[in-house]
Amino acid sequence: MSKHQKKEVEVEFEKDDPKAVYLELFDKDTELKSLSDEIEKLTGEKDLELMKCDKDIYKSAEPLYRERRALLLEIPDFWATIFANLFLKLGFVDELTMCVDDFFVEDTETEFRLFIDFRENDIISNKQVIITVTTPTTSEELSQEVKISTTPIELKQNKTEKKNKDLKKSNDDKEEEEEEEDDEDDEISGFLKFLLNPTKDIATFIVGSVWSNPVDSFCNDDDEDYNGLIASDSEGEEK
Repeated sequence: MSKHQKKEVEVEFEKDDPKAVYLELFDKDTELKSLSDEIEKLTGEKDLELMKCDKDIYKSAEPLYRERRALLLEIPDFWATIFANLFLKLGFVDELTMCVDDFFVEDTETEFRLFIDFRENDIISNKQVIITVTTPTTSEELSQEVKISTTPIELKQNKTEKKNKDLKKSNDDKEEEEEEEDDEDDEISGFLKFLLNPTKDIATFIVGSVWSNPVDSFCNDDDEDYNGLIASDSEGEEK
């Protein structure tokens, strides 16, 4: 084989995707495929055990979290400042964040819950919003989509009443009003959008970073923690 021919073979090999070669090899070899499946199963079981350990640790420390909660309430606008900082870094100036009065996280064997208390405001009627995120109880559930639920949000501006009033208006006036309401719906973003439709990324970040070290978040000393969340949130907005 000439030097020129050898060079062509090397270039062709460099173009191969290592991951594709790896997957193709495992697909063709049943023993390797079986080995890969077993490793994946053990990895899932390991992740589940670590998660259970984290839950046990949190349960043991919960009395300390409750003691800390009482102390943090003595700092004016503590949680309001934290939530304002969080959504400001996500690109939203949100008035509702400054109405957060208290915050707490509870963790059980099957879920974790975010309790967000609000002082009186002109945006929502809710005094408290509870966001519930289910957590896996088996290794198979680790790959399944996480279920998230939230307290129904009661907006101060009741659109049902507005529609009833619209019945007395002319058809032209109705069409203009409906267009304005559609624009209002499009403007819902930031914290209020999260309360209406909470996402796993933001909920887990609040628990894992903000709740774990709230003083850092209050002092705005946790910029590095936000990098992954900001990237994830940007991808979600593009979709």
